[in-house]
Amino acid sequence: MPFDTPVAPAPAAVRLPLSVAQRDIWTAHALDPTGVKYNVAECREIIGPVDPELMAAAWRRLVEEADFLRIRGFEDDGEQVRQIVDPDAGTRRLPFTDVSAADDPEAEAWRLIDGLIGTPSTWPAARRSAAR
Repeated sequence: MPFDTPVAPAPAAVRLPLSVAQRDIWTAHALDPTGVKYNVAECREIIGPVDPELMAAAWRRLVEEADFLRIRGFEDDGEQVRQIVDPDAGTRRLPFTDVSAADDPEAEAWRLIDGLIGTPSTWPAARRSAAR
């Protein structure tokens, strides 16, 4: 009688203590839960053609290497807060917005960024965007 090939279980999420800076932000967020105080943004001009597939591959590589981009949430047991970090990148992707056809591409990019930065964050590293 043939048996199905065993399937390896998916790696479990890692639970890590917060760094001192993360703990400070956690505390500040508890005092001001608007979720916008620590939002930051930056806009860079890329001169020349942009390959969205190459940008997506670079983003995926960054997510694979940087734990903070894989934080799924937090656990607070009353004594210590731990971040829950997914073991792999999963389906996280970087949205890509082409603003090159706008009358003023830089102003359009900043308009988009201003909209994102004013939106409350419900969990860390939740909003990222690339614009051309």
